[in-house]
Amino acid sequence: MFVRELLKATKGSLIKGNPNTPFSGISIDSRTIKKGELFIALKGKIFDGYDFIGEAIKKGAAGVLQATGYRLHPNGHKQVTGKPFVIQVADTIRALGDIAVYQRRRFHIPLVAVTGSNGKSTVKELIAFLLSFKYKVLKSEKNWNNCIGLSLSLLKLTPWHQVAVVEMGTNHFGELRRLGEIGQPTIGVITNIGKAHLEFFKDIEGVYRAKMELLENLSPQGTIVIDGGDKKLCSLVRERFRGEILRFDTGPLGSASLAAAFTVCKRLGMSEKEMAEKIKHFRNLPMRMEISEIKGVRIINDAYNSNPSSLAYAIEKLVQFKGRKILVVGDMLELGEESDELHFEMGRLIVRAKIDILVTVGKLAEKIAKGARHFNPSERFAIQEFGSNSQATGYLLNIIQKGNTILVKGSRKMRMEEVVEGIIQGMTN
Repeated sequence: MFVRELLKATKGSLIKGNPNTPFSGISIDSRTIKKGELFIALKGKIFDGYDFIGEAIKKGAAGVLQATGYRLHPNGHKQVTGKPFVIQVADTIRALGDIAVYQRRRFHIPLVAVTGSNGKSTVKELIAFLLSFKYKVLKSEKNWNNCIGLSLSLLKLTPWHQVAVVEMGTNHFGELRRLGEIGQPTIGVITNIGKAHLEFFKDIEGVYRAKMELLENLSPQGTIVIDGGDKKLCSLVRERFRGEILRFDTGPLGSASLAAAFTVCKRLGMSEKEMAEKIKHFRNLPMRMEISEIKGVRIINDAYNSNPSSLAYAIEKLVQFKGRKILVVGDMLELGEESDELHFEMGRLIVRAKIDILVTVGKLAEKIAKGARHFNPSERFAIQEFGSNSQATGYLLNIIQKGNTILVKGSRKMRMEEVVEGIIQGMTN
């Protein structure tokens, strides 16, 4: 790519340098930048990219993209041979997205965008895995599902790729609209709608409204894949989208994630027989219903994140196992004004699920224990509350037995994987 293309994509101003200067790539991290790449200075919650412009130049950055009002590091350019170009824009995060839009438009390939309250990463991984047996696939890394992550993913597009599969997340109105502008999907997937990020969306109606933003930038000749069991979702999509609508249900596959992935891959030319054979080799992402076994104890690590609908799904899977079932739950965050009520109601669901031991970690999770006691007055199963992961781990190591199944789940900030790691370490010592 050349500087002149950057100027066209971002509508920025060339403060220093030649518009015909080429550069080899884009980086937002001065620690990993390679010689000849463009450094984009982003201001984050913890680190300010502008503090590292000098370091990027020392490592051979071909140029810098910075926001209006910032100056190039006073000594940075003097410590390297040559003169890095400097482009100024109003907003560097917006500009990064605009560059990704420019890159996306260069490649006329299918792009699958996956969103939803739960299961986004798993469905994205399933689709990319299956399609990789038929196509050259670009997929977004890890949980790169915001504007920065999506943009960096699309900047990796090359003529070699035949299809792209990306994840799009949102916790604010307008965010999914911008992600759609950047990705320009030809196939959209809404895995499900649940009570997630209510701190920002207020209620379930807000969640539905936010997810409908995906349709605004989905090609009119494109396809939307949705949960056929959600009648409200089906109705909203029919009202707003004139392209192809495909519905999935759990059916014989026994998994909504698999059903969604199979629907997309079938639309892109894979046979059910082919998919059924290849899926046997799939390995899920860490901390997403990740099952391990140690000394006869089965541990399900679903600690990546949690909200009411994903916790309900995980419990549904837990009760399918034989033997004593232990549920370890941490706080569910970002649930807004309904937080206490939703935690309390999870206690009712847990009582109905007929587990054997409930362990909670955190202040909000105490409401789950309170709800479980309320709906379980006969104390049919044990309930233990703890303030930290280490306390819960110590208790579990004293009571777990061969043949037990332990499910561990909580919001990301609760770091519930520490419980899993503590159990494994304690049992192997």
